[in-house]
Amino acid sequence: MDKPNKFFIVLRYAGALFLTFFVIPGLGHLLLAKFKKAFIIFGVLLLVIILSSIFMTMSIDVNDIPKDYVAMRQYAVQILSGNSMNITFIYLLMAALWSYSAADLIFMMIKDLKGGKK
Repeated sequence: MDKPNKFFIVLRYAGALFLTFFVIPGLGHLLLAKFKKAFIIFGVLLLVIILSSIFMTMSIDVNDIPKDYVAMRQYAVQILSGNSMNITFIYLLMAALWSYSAADLIFMMIKDLKGGKK
C-alpha cells in the first residue's frame, strides 16, 4: 500500500491543531483517532473545571449575596478580585493543557512525516 502523501498528513494535523487551539484541547487527538490521549486530556480539563468551580464557590456565602443589580456587580468584582490567585492558577493549568495538547500533535505530525510508527 502506498504511503500517504505528505500534504494530506500535514492537512490532517492542521485540522487537528485547529480544533485543539480554537475549540477544546484533546479534540484534535480525537480527530486523529488517538482516543486514549484524547480522553485523558478531556479528563484533566474536566477536573480543572470542576476544581476551579469548587474553589471559586467556596468563598461565596449565600446570605451575603445582594438583591439589587448595582450591589450585585460590586459583589461580583469583590469575589473575582479576592480569588485572583486562584484564577491565575486556573489559567496557567489551562494554558499548560492546551500547550501539551498542541505540542503532542506537532510531535506526532513530525513523526508521521518521517515515516515513524504510530
